[in-house]
Amino acid sequence: MRAASGLAIAASLLGAACSDVRIGVYATADEARREGAIAKGWVPDGLPPGVIEIREAHDLDTNQRWGAFTFPAREHAGLRALLDPAEIERGPLSCDAPGRLESWPPLLKTPIDVAQLRAIGFHLYRGRDAALLWAIHWPQGKAYYWTP
Repeated sequence: MRAASGLAIAASLLGAACSDVRIGVYATADEARREGAIAKGWVPDGLPPGVIEIREAHDLDTNQRWGAFTFPAREHAGLRALLDPAEIERGPLSCDAPGRLESWPPLLKTPIDVAQLRAIGFHLYRGRDAALLWAIHWPQGKAYYWTP
């Protein structure tokens, strides 16, 4: 019984290690669109035109995705159009960003401490399409999104 459990755990870890994660970097939302990242669902459709410095990662095996970008204050309304207006005030929230995504903040990895994020200025939302979770720091113009 123990050997079977050990094999199951090893197979599980091996499967996780072999996931096919790809990373994309785009200067603007227009570039992400031209490169097909929006059509493929790796970058959210409807990003305001002023969004820049887009970094995304997507797992071809699981369809999970993670992304980050910066935005100027003039794009707040356009970005809010992608979000459920009600903020997430309590967890639990999880995010299993791949280890090779070095730019992903440790505070946005499982287990996510919602209170701590809110205390440092992040606002958490569900996307209007419910497929994504978002952490946005409005004053800094920084946004992160991921599939739960």
